[in-house]
Amino acid sequence: NLHFQNDEVDLWPVVTDIPYRHKLFHISKPIYQNSLGMLSLESTDIRMPADTKGKRVAYYCREHGITLIKELFPEAEHVPMPGNIETIDSVFENKADAAFLWSTKANSVAFKLAVDQHPSIPFKFYHFENEKLTCGIGGSYKTPNAALAADLLREEIRNLATNGKVSEIYFKYYLDPENEISSYFNVYNLQKK
Repeated sequence: NLHFQNDEVDLWPVVTDIPYRHKLFHISKPIYQNSLGMLSLESTDIRMPADTKGKRVAYYCREHGITLIKELFPEAEHVPMPGNIETIDSVFENKADAAFLWSTKANSVAFKLAVDQHPSIPFKFYHFENEKLTCGIGGSYKTPNAALAADLLREEIRNLATNGKVSEIYFKYYLDPENEISSYFNVYNLQKK
């Protein structure tokens, strides 16, 4: 994250945990994880990532998308898009053969609206079962105690998830208490027992 390198911030609330970043700034233990998947049309022969060899795969051109597309679709033609909605639309508009997506509960409404714009076009979705993109809280190595602050914030988020406050907030904004933060910490707390 350039904001850390340029000394513009001491903390960053959600940082995708990509290994090389640990050299640049502190990343707390995860607060949630994203699911990864691939969208394609039912009319194509694309059922899994291996089927994208020589095909156009659209992706949201952000740092982790740039990194993961090379790993998960090494033999595809990579088609960068300015956002997730454009990535989805590119498949329905035949500008790409498949779309690489990562999702959180917060993205789900926008994803649904994008897919709903094409009601007559059947699609399929491949879920990367063993691939997850974890996110933590970032802290500057240059600022004393920023790493500690990131870890303490993460612990407070765990407390809020455990006592139901995160679900309450999600219900307020999405009319659904389910969320990846609470789910992540439910599993985390069970594993610690």
